[in-house]
Amino acid sequence: MIYRCLALFGILVLWSCNGSPTLPTDASEGVILLGSEAGEILVLYPQAPRSGGQVDRIPIPRYVDGFALSSDRSTLYFTAFNQLPDRKLHALDLRTLELVQSRSIAELLGTDQVQDIVDTGGEAIAPSHDGSTLFMAGWRSEQGELGIGLVDAETFQPKGFVGPLRVRRHGLATLPPTPERPSGAVLALGRRPQSTQSTLSLFVIDPRTGAIVDSLAGATADTSAYQLVPAADGRSVYLNGTRTLARYDFEARMLREVVELPTQGWLTLSRDGQELYRTDQKVNPTIPGTGKVFIFGPALERREPIDLSGHAQGGYPPVTLSAAASHDGKHLYVVTGTGSFGPAPPYQKGRLFVVRVADRHVVRVLELNSWNVGPPIVRP
Repeated sequence: MIYRCLALFGILVLWSCNGSPTLPTDASEGVILLGSEAGEILVLYPQAPRSGGQVDRIPIPRYVDGFALSSDRSTLYFTAFNQLPDRKLHALDLRTLELVQSRSIAELLGTDQVQDIVDTGGEAIAPSHDGSTLFMAGWRSEQGELGIGLVDAETFQPKGFVGPLRVRRHGLATLPPTPERPSGAVLALGRRPQSTQSTLSLFVIDPRTGAIVDSLAGATADTSAYQLVPAADGRSVYLNGTRTLARYDFEARMLREVVELPTQGWLTLSRDGQELYRTDQKVNPTIPGTGKVFIFGPALERREPIDLSGHAQGGYPPVTLSAAASHDGKHLYVVTGTGSFGPAPPYQKGRLFVVRVADRHVVRVLELNSWNVGPPIVRP
């Protein structure tokens, strides 16, 4: 199931690390892969000629779930645990790979109720655009209502609550400032607990006050939508579903384009916002994808996909998990693989493909020797 797979896309606590990996002499850009079945963060320099495909491995808690990048991409916020109810909220400086803040969810909530701790932070996290506040889905208020908790991003002290509101997994996103929203906004995909409607709504939250300032009912007809990715201009948002991809226009207050897809997968945006990359994981738990990364323009116009089917593993095309663009946008880093067990094959150890975007040519393939490898994040 994509949710379990994506939950393992989490990342990494480095308190057990003896030292950060050293930068190669040619100063190639560094990429971290966030988590694996073994509990590790992988650090590599996939374009360094002299790296020899070397992968540095740093032990981390095995179970990592909710995560989000700060707007300047310098800090990674995440929740992680070895055993529940020991889930903690952490902040990782991606420039130094140092853990700069940590606090247990139990302390944040002021409770020892296991279910509350299980709910909180594992669904979704989003920082405000100015970096001052973290929005955490699944938070329970003192009255027992389920909603979104507001946490000071520097001190990790609770500072508010939005709700009641039930947010979908990966259903929080940060919107950049626009003339209409000078402080930006936080967007939530979900439903009011008392709602009898089957459709999902988009809730627009003012990051300064924590107030819901707009509610966009029926933003998507796909009730399986599970991921929000804002457009670069902040005027629309992409909704990724089990087999659909849609764009909602805030200015027109309407759903624009909708495209059908054969599989479920993970969605990422290019650095300039002019391309979207959607992986091709599985049709269902027993049927793998075709080894592609689908590519779309800003208005969801289809472009030539990246086809990795010629790099079969165990008789199956690579199962594409996640992708990220290089700093200059010329290359795409594509993570493939599966877990070491499941209801049906394929079972594929992780690989990292370096693909030249201009002609879809595979420049390099790195064997990761790990299962269920998390998504790539290019270090600042």
